[in-house]
Amino acid sequence: MLRSKSAAELAHKAVADVRENLALQNAVVDLNRLLNDVNELKALHRASVWNLLPTRYSVLRHQLAALRVGCPNLTRKQKTAIQGIIQQFKEIEEIVEKSLEPEQPPPDASWLSRIGSV
Repeated sequence: MLRSKSAAELAHKAVADVRENLALQNAVVDLNRLLNDVNELKALHRASVWNLLPTRYSVLRHQLAALRVGCPNLTRKQKTAIQGIIQQFKEIEEIVEKSLEPEQPPPDASWLSRIGSV
């Protein structure tokens, strides 16, 4: 009976370890995708393709929020940092949205690109 209990505990730990490793691998994939998306946003800024940016920022913010919630091993500090990044992207999105209104000058792309370099 003791052996079967010990074997069950080992199996349970092995499953937990596999789940943790898979979550970490998924987080790495998600972070790589997010970095690629940020680089694409910067290129769109440089090309002054303003009309595409609000949707892209919204998608990026949702991806970051999903990452923050979906990674249970993140520290409070890491979650706070991600929330700060989400807020920065929201502010940039609002600036871009406002510039799309009639008779508004386009935002300064170099300033927005520096903020997006998180």
